[in-house]
Amino acid sequence: MKKILVLLVLFTVPGIAQAMTYTFAVIDHPDAQSNRMLTAINDNGIVGGYYYATEGHSFWYDGQSFTVFDFPGGTYTKITGVNDRGDFVGRCTIDNQTQSYLYQDGTSSMFQVPDSSETFLEDVNNNRVLTGNATGLIPLPSNNIAFVYDGVTLEEMAIDGAFFVSADSLNNSDILAGRYLDINNNWYLFIRSGESVIFRDFSTMISLEVEAINDWNSVAGSLEDETGWKVFVDYGYSVSTFNFPGADYTKATDMNNAGQVVGYYVVNGMSHGFLASPYYMDSDQDLDTDGQDLSRLQAAISQGASDMEDLVNFAQNFGRKQYFTNQAGGN
Repeated sequence: MKKILVLLVLFTVPGIAQAMTYTFAVIDHPDAQSNRMLTAINDNGIVGGYYYATEGHSFWYDGQSFTVFDFPGGTYTKITGVNDRGDFVGRCTIDNQTQSYLYQDGTSSMFQVPDSSETFLEDVNNNRVLTGNATGLIPLPSNNIAFVYDGVTLEEMAIDGAFFVSADSLNNSDILAGRYLDINNNWYLFIRSGESVIFRDFSTMISLEVEAINDWNSVAGSLEDETGWKVFVDYGYSVSTFNFPGADYTKATDMNNAGQVVGYYVVNGMSHGFLASPYYMDSDQDLDTDGQDLSRLQAAISQGASDMEDLVNFAQNFGRKQYFTNQAGGN
């Protein structure tokens, strides 16, 4: 196993704001009795989810119909990551033990880090590189290693002075996002590109979960502060947070290049899956630069996207930075 130990770090402190506006769609499997949630999304707009009905099941939803997926021989199957090639990873229960699986080229197979007691696959990118975490390889109390696996080499991500490190998502440039907890119980987000690592300071938060990094290096997850759990999206220059309207709390599970976030929210103890789309993305997702898109940009400006960074971030997600910069009157 190759081990990368990070010693020299760059810390940045994000500004927490609520500038981004989203529209929401609730997506629950019709057979669900409880534990409704969305757990994955790719750039084709295909979403994965989970629900409980006698036992746990995962599903795919393409905007029109649901397809249930259960790992052969397993129960409580959950999808944790998907790429644009149709590969996906997740977890299931076999013989009362949590196991990780990889679905690739139409075939499902188990995946376990050698000598680990449990392996938790979190994501797979378009290069078919996997990331996740494994237990039982190092002593308590941490008992967890964060890893990246490219099909040949298993690489451990270690951070000097960290009590706990978690590898959570890879984008299609193999840039890794995750989190770590230091010995003083402070949370930090990290983004690693090659040998370069940037750390974001979330030490004022009670808890932190990192779920996705897209190809624009925006990171989505969930944070807990004194008001409870909420979704965050870290754009690099600022952090936006949101809750599903009326929810007791909201958690993210994935985000795609369009900036769409999936996850679940809870009201009165009942969970539901949601798809949150940036308000000023084109409503039909046809990538046209039409008048409706510009109207939504103007609405975004009036509803909180008050600077060009917000608008450019949106434009970058569709590869149309120059067009929207010109239309919005920027430089």
